[in-house]
Amino acid sequence: VECDTLSEFIKKSKRKHIDLMIIDVEESEEIALKGFDWENVSVDVISIDLDSFNEFKNMNVRDLLKDKGYHFYQRFGNNDIWVSNK
Repeated sequence: VECDTLSEFIKKSKRKHIDLMIIDVEESEEIALKGFDWENVSVDVISIDLDSFNEFKNMNVRDLLKDKGYHFYQRFGNNDIWVSNK
């Protein structure tokens, strides 16, 4: 099965802005975020389904989002909601 990264998909769509991005990638959240084109695409709100069994990995994801200019808004089930500071 041929797959694209999230950044490749967005590049093909020629989008420069996303209002709401929902990430549910079964334990690959950090990889997905690290591969995202933060320089060329802005995102207002990110909902991310975190790993309920690996809090260390979740902290890495949260730190990455903070470093990218987001603040934690709310936890909803297994999902963290993050909002851009811009």
